[in-house]
Amino acid sequence: MTEITSPGKVLFLGGYAVLEGHPALSIAVVDKEGRGVSAMLSESSDYEIVSEQFGIKTKIDFDDLYKTVSGVSDEERLVVFSYATVLAYFKYYKIAPVPLRIDIKNSEIYGGKEDKSGLGSSAGVVTSIIASVFHRNNYEISANREIIMKLSMIAHALARQKTGSGFDIAAAAFGTIKYVRYPPEVISANINNIHNEQEFIEAIAKDASKPWPKIKIEPFLLDGYDLLVFNVKGGNTSTLQAVKAFKSFKKAKPEMFKQIMDKQAEGERNAFKGLETHNFSLVRSGVHSAREAHRMLSSKIREIPGNENADSIEPEALGNVIDASEKIDGVIAGRCPGAGGWDSLSFIIEQCSLDKKNKIVDRINKLAEEEGLGVDLLDCKIDKRGVVARNT
Repeated sequence: MTEITSPGKVLFLGGYAVLEGHPALSIAVVDKEGRGVSAMLSESSDYEIVSEQFGIKTKIDFDDLYKTVSGVSDEERLVVFSYATVLAYFKYYKIAPVPLRIDIKNSEIYGGKEDKSGLGSSAGVVTSIIASVFHRNNYEISANREIIMKLSMIAHALARQKTGSGFDIAAAAFGTIKYVRYPPEVISANINNIHNEQEFIEAIAKDASKPWPKIKIEPFLLDGYDLLVFNVKGGNTSTLQAVKAFKSFKKAKPEMFKQIMDKQAEGERNAFKGLETHNFSLVRSGVHSAREAHRMLSSKIREIPGNENADSIEPEALGNVIDASEKIDGVIAGRCPGAGGWDSLSFIIEQCSLDKKNKIVDRINKLAEEEGLGVDLLDCKIDKRGVVARNT
């Protein structure tokens, strides 16, 4: 049986600033067996998608993809739009893909519904489904990563009815990367403006086939480094609500917003340089500057009416753990990654022996306990490949 698996991600540099066109470091991660979100492929007489893990079992009507997506339930929306989008792309080019059953399963590194780790399972789901259709129809994943990524971003935007930054899907497709986003208006396909099968197919093909300006995807080799990611027990911050609060501040205080984003981006440019040159003090000072910008941003966000209870990008207790952990030999810099909040805690450390790594983990666990927190180390590792096919 064939398995297509996509990594999760840790946005170590670029949280929020990536939305403004600044570079981001999206570190792709997989579990110890090399899995993230996996799609198991099997022969079928229908286009089926199943996930026992999430109670999904449905079929795609290849003859009327628009009808399929129009009647989809909220629970199945993401997987159905993903499968329908890639089928529409093939259909536009007069190709009938082989009927295929796709079984989706998340690695344990993503955490549970009430205790998610923020590693981006939805990006992995979309990418694995779309890569599955390419692979089964003899189009090599390695030669088609860009179009797989584009279709994944389009499918995600259609399903969610909003355009994200795309760093999570880009990492799912390409592995650990330095990323600059595309202008959001590049994805013009909008399910509310589509009324029939032909419009659905053409909207997807149009967006996927045209050049996407400004987007940059560069492999970023973290040779000599390791990554520790801890899930915060009971922690769960809504990325949707966090970004909504962020945008409300941007609208209310555009000049102050730009100053904060520029400060964050400047610090992170230094952190990139430090990682590339193995200048650990430059990495840390750059990350500290970015963290300071995020603390300022959180404070200003909560001054906007309606945002009084917004989660901090870096909650004080987690910030205390980061500061204390950076005094441990081998720890370079820590971060509340991505949109921040209570989802997870990550550290870039020097590559070291297993014994030293375990001592670092034990010490961080104790520091978290001193702050009244429980954290679980996620058994994950840095991924350089992105979505891949495996025989099981």
